[in-house]
Amino acid sequence: MSSLSCALYFGGILARFERNPAEVERFASELIEMSTRYNFAFWLPGANVLRGWARSVSGETAEGISWIEQGVEDYRATGSIAGMPMWLALNAEVL
Repeated sequence: MSSLSCALYFGGILARFERNPAEVERFASELIEMSTRYNFAFWLPGANVLRGWARSVSGETAEGISWIEQGVEDYRATGSIAGMPMWLALNAEVL
């Protein structure tokens, strides 16, 4: 399940580079569901940020920003910093 979560995560990132919010939302939703079911604390924050970006560029800006900010906060709580520049860049883009 962890490998599948990784694939969903990177699928969402690739879809974001393609600027395809529907695909990003699909990958993020599946990853959120899987991360919640299997308690994957590392993957969940990134999925929340990706969902937030997809919602923001689809016209639900306020809701999207909320998802992104929560994802960034949760990502920091994991102690990871490698993905932070990308998450902050997505936050800046939608702001």
